[in-house]
Amino acid sequence: MSGVSSKIRILVLDDLVEARECVAKLLMFESDMQVVGTAEDAAAGIDVALTLQPDVVLLDLNLPAMDGAAAVERLTSVAPLTRVITMSTSGPSVPAHQAVLAGASVHLIKPFGADELATTIPPRVRSR
Repeated sequence: MSGVSSKIRILVLDDLVEARECVAKLLMFESDMQVVGTAEDAAAGIDVALTLQPDVVLLDLNLPAMDGAAAVERLTSVAPLTRVITMSTSGPSVPAHQAVLAGASVHLIKPFGADELATTIPPRVRSR
């Protein structure tokens, strides 16, 4: 197995450049994780996910032009093996619940730390 394929490939979707950079910095010291792409809206993120087929998508629920549940549904249809983790600044909410019903595996509340983020992203099954 090559070194590249052993890393968990992560796509970050957030409309704020600072938030995307923050997530990338939080994951920078995780030796088994790599941010492979970012996007500022759901449509662009779905296109990137279709191309990259990442292992994990970190999706902000408050992206412009598409609600979180719809974005999760589209992501899981174009990248069915990708785990979608939603994030927002609010705690349990109707949009977060709808996103989980649409296929998101977990919801993170911003701001979160490096440890919380890293433990939310599951270890990749390397025996495949």
